[in-house]
Amino acid sequence: PEARDMQDIINTVENQVMAVPGPMNISFLRRKMGPPTSKPISLKIRGDDIVEIRRALASLKKIVADVPGVADITDDDAKGGMELRVRLNPDVITQTGLTPQDVTRAVHLYVDGEIVANTQYKGERLDVRVRAKPDTLQNIDTFMANSIGLKTGGAIAFGELLTADEQITVSNIRHQNFRRAVTLEASLDSTITDTLSANRLIKQRWSEISSTFPGINLDFSGEMDDIQDSLGAMLILFILGLGLIYLVLGTQFNSYLQPLIILAVVPLAFVGVVLGLFISANPMSLFTLYGTVALAGIAANDAIVLIVTANKNLAKGMTMATAVTYAARRRVVPITITSVTTIAGLFALAVGLGGKSLLWGPVATTIVWGLSFSTVLTLFVIPIVYLACFKAPTTQILVLQLPDQEEGLSGRVLRTIASKLSLTLRAEDEGMAEALLDPAQRALYEEGVFALREGDSAQAIKNFEQLTNEHPSVRAYSFLAAQALIIHMQKYGWDIGFMPRAKRYLNRAKLLGMEEDKLLKLEQACDVLDRQQ
Repeated sequence: PEARDMQDIINTVENQVMAVPGPMNISFLRRKMGPPTSKPISLKIRGDDIVEIRRALASLKKIVADVPGVADITDDDAKGGMELRVRLNPDVITQTGLTPQDVTRAVHLYVDGEIVANTQYKGERLDVRVRAKPDTLQNIDTFMANSIGLKTGGAIAFGELLTADEQITVSNIRHQNFRRAVTLEASLDSTITDTLSANRLIKQRWSEISSTFPGINLDFSGEMDDIQDSLGAMLILFILGLGLIYLVLGTQFNSYLQPLIILAVVPLAFVGVVLGLFISANPMSLFTLYGTVALAGIAANDAIVLIVTANKNLAKGMTMATAVTYAARRRVVPITITSVTTIAGLFALAVGLGGKSLLWGPVATTIVWGLSFSTVLTLFVIPIVYLACFKAPTTQILVLQLPDQEEGLSGRVLRTIASKLSLTLRAEDEGMAEALLDPAQRALYEEGVFALREGDSAQAIKNFEQLTNEHPSVRAYSFLAAQALIIHMQKYGWDIGFMPRAKRYLNRAKLLGMEEDKLLKLEQACDVLDRQQ
């Protein structure tokens, strides 16, 4: 009895609530920044017959309602007011001798009237309308009681010539791609499911029943449309941005390959973004991708600084490995400081210290994480890529030309005769020319030159130091001895015993009058080797 009484109370309350006039549906719209600005689920049911569209709409509402996390299901198929539709009865009209045009004209005269003339009043055109005396109609029977005259005399009521029925009208008719369309929308709880999964499930279930609605097409829009449009535009902007960066860097470095090496930091920044989002438990969103596009230009700055320094080192005569290593060592502090200042400026916005921003927070988070990882990886990856893409230039061997290499047999004879007669001939090094008249010294010299060109720097050092010690006044011997020592250290590393000897031979060659342009590269190489030790 108590359960029965409680049920009666519930039924009574429900009946009273349903009897109270008010809104049929209550929904809440959460304000958010876009894109996307549309609802997560938005389906357009397209067809030609409104009845079939409404049938499909009812089926889709059941499908959407079964999706987990869906709420506030609405559609724009709003019902309009009541409509009185009047149809002609052609059989009766023909029997009375009237035409359909006559009956239609009479109905218009009773309801709306007919324009029969026009006139001018104060410069405005006024229509003269003839119509029946306006009257308030309480029901359709009152209107059907009105009559129309017959050509044979008498009159006949509209009720004999017309049939009328009442129905609910459509408040508005929407079209998409030249077909009627009704939009079904719903909200989605992102903690339960996501937009992509929900739309995929709806599409799968619709495919199972779509055969029962052959004239209906289903289009997915809403957030899916916004996301696809944004992703397409973002991809175009990203490619355009990389192309412009490549053009600027190619013009600056006068190279096709070096800009590609610099752009290698972009994937490194993406690695940082993915790891950062995973650690911070933030989702991948459109704003995150916007920050990734901006990050591509910011992260490239570190690689630019590194490549510029390496190029300058190569121009100074350093070897490839030395130039890259020295550039990474010298630029680690500027690169770190530049990145840290950028990260510090965006850190508060990324973590929301002064309040979280739905629009700029994900962008700042992406830049902070991506720049942090790319800065560290740039110092290791870019030098390796630089070494892999560029071949080290071959060591330039500055071997002096033998005084009689272009003179042939006659030149040697003339030089021998000149020396016997104490005559002076023009040569790069008269002392060297005279010393090489000795077959033993000439063989030692040629063996040293051959060893130097073949990469046997140890043998070259042995030969040229012997010649230098025997003939200390020949500047060419000192020059070649210093060169052999420097090449050996470039190949095997700085040596505490070789470097002082190389500098001593360079200073001796300079004191004996060796040209500065020939000594410049060897002096630069000595400086580089000293800095490496």
